[in-house]
Amino acid sequence: MSQAFEENNTKPFWKYVKSQRQDCFGVPPLKKDGKLNTDSKTKAEILLEEFKLVFTQEDKSCIPTLSGPTYHTLYKN
Repeated sequence: MSQAFEENNTKPFWKYVKSQRQDCFGVPPLKKDGKLNTDSKTKAEILLEEFKLVFTQEDKSCIPTLSGPTYHTLYKN
């Protein structure tokens, strides 16, 4: 590895660091109704249900419209 540093090659160093890390990527198992769920589809459905509870959908029928002329063209001088 010291030769790699002398050659300014840090790839072996980062490869070693990555191999020593214990990070877990992804969504851990989720509990719903007392059951621990580990498959991706069920976890996605559980998260979707939670997001629906937290976020609201805006009523688009109440958005005002602009009156008057609108210009969709850019003019060059």
